[in-house]
Amino acid sequence: MMIFKRKRNRPELVDHAPAGTIGRCSPNGWIDADLFLDYLKHFVTFTKCSKDSPVLLILDGHKTHTKILSTIEYARDNGVVILSLPPHTSHKLQPLDRSFFKPLKSAFNAACSTWMRNHPGRRITVDKLGELFNAAYLKAATIENAVSGFRCTGIVPLNKEILPSSDFLEDPRVVGTPSDETLSSLANTANQSPSHEEASSSEAQTRESFPATEETTLMPPVSSEPRNSSPTQDEPPAVDHVSFSMIMKLPTLTEKKKSKRSEESRIVTSSPYKQSLVENIAEQNKKSKRKLSAKEKKSKKAEDQLPKAKKAKTDNKKSAKAKNVNMDIEEDSQCPMCDGFWTESLPGEDCVQCCKCEKWLHEDCCCSVTPTTVICDICYDC
Repeated sequence: MMIFKRKRNRPELVDHAPAGTIGRCSPNGWIDADLFLDYLKHFVTFTKCSKDSPVLLILDGHKTHTKILSTIEYARDNGVVILSLPPHTSHKLQPLDRSFFKPLKSAFNAACSTWMRNHPGRRITVDKLGELFNAAYLKAATIENAVSGFRCTGIVPLNKEILPSSDFLEDPRVVGTPSDETLSSLANTANQSPSHEEASSSEAQTRESFPATEETTLMPPVSSEPRNSSPTQDEPPAVDHVSFSMIMKLPTLTEKKKSKRSEESRIVTSSPYKQSLVENIAEQNKKSKRKLSAKEKKSKKAEDQLPKAKKAKTDNKKSAKAKNVNMDIEEDSQCPMCDGFWTESLPGEDCVQCCKCEKWLHEDCCCSVTPTTVICDICYDC
């Protein structure tokens, strides 16, 4: 399923996309609860799963996957077992993140670069995305990448020890800084000087392994007699112990407060999870009703305090603004891109007029919109 950042969908967007691809639109380009339900229906159609032959679907813990009751009920009725991953672990446990997305991104960038070289002076429009994505998808969606994704995450074949123990360690800067005793013990171990007998034996071994010749010169022997440890006027007094924190302070991180209900990996389609979700939704509905009642009381009080003349003035302004909008655009003008009428426009959707053909079209259906000029896709291709 390909999601486009626009308000109106067109079948031409997925003409040259991979076989079986469906296209959907979203105002921000991200998936939401309704789009995920559409994807789940598409998934059930192609996998042909049922309660007798269930299918496991591994997803991250986004709220559109785990907090929508209608989606969970549809998955339970069609034999889809949804398993959510723990938070902040998809880069290690999700097969698509481990073996598919990176080669897909590289292949898509290469396809876009090739198209730009073959079509100089032109830009990639939304109509060309399906064709370019198809070329990249056929290169990245291989059996080898699919098998590698499930193997490196330890899902198939099952390997509970696929991740090293270092991935489960906490950051020492968060838990606490190392004490000066620990650092001093490490420093003393590193700076311990060998005894006189060990030094003489090591020096003898060195001379045997590297005999002196005429060309080589040895350093003069260091006297083993202890030096005078009494400080002089020029030399500063010796310090017995210097901690690392005195030289440079170690960086520290503030520990984040854990939420009361920490998320974890769950079987979203299980009965206990569904029951807990129903209870949470009921509690949220109660809270929202209380908030709405309080807001309504405040708004009523504010309306009662306003003078009547001021109310009539605001109503006249709204009606005048609506008349001006209707006068600018002809009644039932049809968009040449999506074949939609102005009277059927979505709330808050704006219309613009093409500078060449002078036709009205939705702003989201136009490919070239600048502060000074507006050109529709038909005129732009011409």
